[in-house]
Amino acid sequence: MTDISARIASFRAPVADELSLVDRELRRILPNGGGLIDEVADHLLSSKGKRFRPTLLLLSARMAGDGAADSCLAASVIVELVHMATLVHDDAIDKSEIRRGKPTVNTRWNEQVSIIMGDYVYTKVFKVLADLRMFKVMDILARSTHEMTIGEMAQIEKKNNLKTTEEEYMTVIDNKTASLIGAACEIGAAVGGAGEREVELCASFGRRVGLAFQIMDDILDFLGDERVLGKPRCGDVRGGDITLPLISALRNAPEPDRSRLEELITRAGSVEGMPDDEEMIDLMQKHEGFSYAKAAGARHAESAKEFLMQFEPSPSRDALLFAAEYVVERDF
Repeated sequence: MTDISARIASFRAPVADELSLVDRELRRILPNGGGLIDEVADHLLSSKGKRFRPTLLLLSARMAGDGAADSCLAASVIVELVHMATLVHDDAIDKSEIRRGKPTVNTRWNEQVSIIMGDYVYTKVFKVLADLRMFKVMDILARSTHEMTIGEMAQIEKKNNLKTTEEEYMTVIDNKTASLIGAACEIGAAVGGAGEREVELCASFGRRVGLAFQIMDDILDFLGDERVLGKPRCGDVRGGDITLPLISALRNAPEPDRSRLEELITRAGSVEGMPDDEEMIDLMQKHEGFSYAKAAGARHAESAKEFLMQFEPSPSRDALLFAAEYVVERDF
């Protein structure tokens, strides 16, 4: 087992059996009985993700409540479907060609198929919720998906805006990414039968983990190994996204480095596979773009762990503590 696999397995271990059932249920629920939807569904399910959100949900249910098997399993599947729908839509918006080492839906088919498939997955989520009468989960996800669309629209609004502030960036990722991760933990505690205070603690934990997760993703977009990431490096800046490593470097860089970095960022959106990528990364390193962002992610992860200390020690709490550390230590 590789070091990466070992780290993932270590915090998945307490709920490994349930996660295998999540995969089975996804294959049962997502297809619709033939045709293009099933073809696209099979494609999506062939590139299995880390199931990070279902893992957090199941662990939260065990730590804060009784982890009722049937309802927690259904909630885990639903949260993973929401995440899947957002990825399909994101790839269409960003015109991404590769996701997890495989062609995106918009690459293999087209943008129309990608958009409709994302809509199909979203509507499948709320149909399942209605069929199962899981109204508390529906309430949490209605709020979360609403926040996610606000975050996505704000990100589009700020494309290529070199004056984007750290505060604006944090608001975007809080809505776009942290909202669903926080919802996963909140749902786990609620469905698991936890009290109101425990549910709020789990939601706050997940939200902070989500912030750390996205900040690290934005660092890895520049520094990660493409073979491990399953997508090209520097895709965010080529798509016009001004993330925390860039914001920090631009804030710290004196002239003429700042002007040169601005020039490289602007050119990144118009030149595919730029030979200037390494120069841009070097300038970001020089002016503490990555070190600042990594420290910010670590602060959010440490803040997340403080919420867990309100719970009694348990294997599930230990796994969640490790998950908070993993999000800032991972290299993919």
